[in-house]
Amino acid sequence: MKSLMQLDDMLEWIQFQQIRWNGTYDVHEVSATIFSCSIGKFRLTIEGEGLLVQYLTTEGFLLEVKTIHQIKIEKRVA
Repeated sequence: MKSLMQLDDMLEWIQFQQIRWNGTYDVHEVSATIFSCSIGKFRLTIEGEGLLVQYLTTEGFLLEVKTIHQIKIEKRVA
């Protein structure tokens, strides 16, 4: 089976309101209610209230969300 991500890339829910990604990505949108980025062949969109970026570096991010409404992971169309 073909690997979709590098072995050391990791998307982790630390607590229900904290989401961390360790790996490369491209940011599309950041606001108090939406965070959207591309991770490899996928697009991750998190919608909620009170979205706060704890850190945002080239090697990963940590988000804190007061109330999560929706998390979408979609395969990007080429």
